[in-house]
Amino acid sequence: MTKEVPKKEENTELVSQFLKDVYRLQQYTDWKSKQDFFVNTRSEKVDLIIPALIEFIMDLPQLLTDKSIMGKYKYQSLPAMLGSINPVLGKYKCKCSQPTHSIDGISYIITEIYHASGQYLRSVTELPAEADRMGKPVQVNKDMKAFSGVQTSTKRYALKGILGIDADEDTDGN
Repeated sequence: MTKEVPKKEENTELVSQFLKDVYRLQQYTDWKSKQDFFVNTRSEKVDLIIPALIEFIMDLPQLLTDKSIMGKYKYQSLPAMLGSINPVLGKYKCKCSQPTHSIDGISYIITEIYHASGQYLRSVTELPAEADRMGKPVQVNKDMKAFSGVQTSTKRYALKGILGIDADEDTDGN
């Protein structure tokens, strides 16, 4: 029994359809991994990390402000905050990580709290595209100093949010 070799036109059509299927599968895989990344904000189990973070909050000393903006708004800088938080997190077998990722040209701060058990909590915060520099808007992706400032502020707010802490003076009434 001899197999017939497909004609060139048929072969080209099969290859074309195969490539279209591969492309669709790749698009779905990219979409699915993005969905998982943004939706999967905690490990399946959190029975060890949550009690550890409750103990962490109870043991954390008051975070003192060490910076101010024009003498009005007082806050704790990211290095001072990490200096206060990391030793206490370590005491409860936890560690924080805040890498920056770019997906489809948009930058994100990924704030992750890990427990020695492998359990984790994650928040994803988009970095703004514009920042205010001396009263003028600047494109963050075109100005490294603006990018660095926005990144540091975003990390501070994301870390405070995921841990449920505050290290700023309340100025809402002013």
